[in-house]
Amino acid sequence: LSDKHKKLLADSSALERQAEETMLKKIQSEENSSNCSCGQFAPEEYNADPSCCARGTEMVFTWRKTGELELRIDGRIMDIFDDPLVGKGIFYEYLRRDDPMSADARNHFADGFPFLLAPLAQVKGVSSSIPTSHDKFAESGKLRRERFTLFNRMIKIAEELNSSLTTRADDASKWVQGNLNSGVEHLS
Repeated sequence: LSDKHKKLLADSSALERQAEETMLKKIQSEENSSNCSCGQFAPEEYNADPSCCARGTEMVFTWRKTGELELRIDGRIMDIFDDPLVGKGIFYEYLRRDDPMSADARNHFADGFPFLLAPLAQVKGVSSSIPTSHDKFAESGKLRRERFTLFNRMIKIAEELNSSLTTRADDASKWVQGNLNSGVEHLS
């Protein structure tokens, strides 16, 4: 992320947003011992801490077809960024191998894949090996490791594909440029 984009995100985080009913319940839940409110402000009696997000808070980043990045926290739209580079930067920062924004989030990005891939189940000939159980706690450690391994493989494939496409595009560009130059020389 560029300094401009980091400032945009920081400014968005600093906006005062009143916690809605769902967040007020989460602040008071026993699992949220730090009273984290994930950037949302609650009445004083809640003793909320907006600087943290409780474990299990669902953060959904939607990269819209228009290039905008929509951020939702537990279903509530928190902000929409109209610069497409913010979306690209956010995904890079969360998914990078060397120093991800949140290693825990990076390790659980694949948890959202069943939702993303569900429409493919309606395509003839496409099947899913994703378990139908929605109980996250029933999932075995082996399955979590397999899913994490699959996610890492997908990232590696995406990186290799990007590298290959970049190389091919560069080769094609050089070929076109060479042929154009040759054609111009023949015309001269």
